[in-house]
Amino acid sequence: MTRLSNTPKLVRTRLAFLAIITVILGLLSRLYPIAGNYPGDALWATLVYFLWTFLLPRRPYLLHLLLAATTAVCVEFAQLYQAPWIDSLRQTLPGRLVLGSGFDPKDLVAYAIGCFLGSLCVRVVIPK
Repeated sequence: MTRLSNTPKLVRTRLAFLAIITVILGLLSRLYPIAGNYPGDALWATLVYFLWTFLLPRRPYLLHLLLAATTAVCVEFAQLYQAPWIDSLRQTLPGRLVLGSGFDPKDLVAYAIGCFLGSLCVRVVIPK
């Protein structure tokens, strides 16, 4: 199991930079959709990977990958739950960006790609 050996402060600084770039690219992907919502969905999962790595910088890559994938899958399946309180939350821009608006099994593929992309970015930008 590979771990990040850099100091947590350095890791978190680089992850914050990656997260900001990812948010910008994700928002741009929504403004200028090229392949539907899938690039934005992949970038959302990439951001989730960065957030888990930020929270647990000394843990193995595989744990970050599993946590990010589990988070993404849970959020996607949570979209099947319909109640007035969460539907009203999903109608706001932050709610729609974080929670999504409707279940689509194809999103799971985008999330897998995004988690892999996050893992790859961390391995390149934050070497062992």
